[in-house]
Amino acid sequence: MTTPTPSSASAPTIADRIRTLAERRDALGRPLVYEHLPAILDGSRLPSSLDIALIATEADVLVELLLGTRPRRAVLTYADLWMLR
Repeated sequence: MTTPTPSSASAPTIADRIRTLAERRDALGRPLVYEHLPAILDGSRLPSSLDIALIATEADVLVELLLGTRPRRAVLTYADLWMLR
């Protein structure tokens, strides 16, 4: 038995998770207005760690980050976005 990893083809991407969050917020009447959100959702911009942090702050969500490491720098490898309210 294998455990699915965030990098497996069936796992949602970070952009997919942001899209789901944006849809939930729209349904609640509180749409996200982050300036780079349209580019992230249409795939023309890959979300950076800063994008994720700013979206999370705006959406009032808890961000769970799993960081991979390389010599002298951390690399974002996976993020989950959980609405707090």
